[in-house]
Amino acid sequence: MQIEHDGARLFVATMGTGPDVVLLHPTPVHHDFWLPVAELLQDRYRLTLIDLRGHGGSTLGLDTSTAAAAITMEKLAEDTHA
Repeated sequence: MQIEHDGARLFVATMGTGPDVVLLHPTPVHHDFWLPVAELLQDRYRLTLIDLRGHGGSTLGLDTSTAAAAITMEKLAEDTHA
């Protein structure tokens, strides 16, 4: 599934049932990084795997040539919350 947030299209996949757990990948990979672990956890948890902005199936979004539009930890956190 894709969601729109702050000018970017963000790839999000969910799997499993139970308490919610969000798995965030390191740079420069994407959500596939977590698939071996997610397959082991999906019987106990509802997992959300996100491609962070500019990774995998997610776009960068707005023009990042200005400091105001730069990808920051705060922006990534807002994307995750969305």
